[in-house]
Amino acid sequence: MDMYPHFITLPSIDTPLASRILDDPKYYPYFDNCLGALDGTHISVHVPLEEQSRYCNRKGTLLQNVLAVCDFDMSFVYILLGWEGSAHDGRVLSDAQNRYSFNTPKGKYWLGDAGYGNSEYVMSLYRGVRYHLKEQRQADLRPNTAKELFNLRYASLRNVIERIFGVVKRKFKILGSVAEYSINTQIHLVLGLIALYNFIHSQEDIQEDIDEVVQDENQEIDEDILDGNFNIRSLGQSTSSKMDKRRDRIAEDMWKDYCNYIGRDI
Repeated sequence: MDMYPHFITLPSIDTPLASRILDDPKYYPYFDNCLGALDGTHISVHVPLEEQSRYCNRKGTLLQNVLAVCDFDMSFVYILLGWEGSAHDGRVLSDAQNRYSFNTPKGKYWLGDAGYGNSEYVMSLYRGVRYHLKEQRQADLRPNTAKELFNLRYASLRNVIERIFGVVKRKFKILGSVAEYSINTQIHLVLGLIALYNFIHSQEDIQEDIDEVVQDENQEIDEDILDGNFNIRSLGQSTSSKMDKRRDRIAEDMWKDYCNYIGRDI
């Protein structure tokens, strides 16, 4: 835990743009204010019998919902633990922003999946537009619309959060088992392991760990999001028309440049 404040730090307004974006014309200049990606992940938890109903998922497994935020260099920059597994990711994010110092520099943003929706500091993909990274790559399929192109590149860029989850859970097997400690001890354990991961990452190349993580890049949007039944507002979240317009502008610029590149009429 003593390592945590030294190795888990949020970016500032002066944090330079990640080379993952700056050096790749698929992402730059479109995502020039993007800091990284965020998502929720479930980790096994041990809680007293009277609290188990809140932590129990639909399969009867006891889990805590962990908000994790990382940069494009595959380092964690923020973690919030302790929420019950039944909590929606969007509610955990709101709690982080309102009560637990998850602060984002003005004008910057993170990539979050469709469940978060667009907000002042989170950009999501277009709901109802499927994307299949694996199939499109293997079949050499081209996107047909600006939204498809945006979702495809967005998903490829945001994939960093999935990779970092895979590496950490593979490296620290205890995260997949139930430790019969107090909830506070369990939280401190995870925070300490995340700090240790960042320390290891700062000292040595983790590419071998990344290569060992089996990635299912044929990602699907949840059906309730695709069919329009998913309601961000019902979770107490607000959507941002400003971020909607920002995403539309990125998608339009990206599509225009892409069509010029392949010699296609817009």
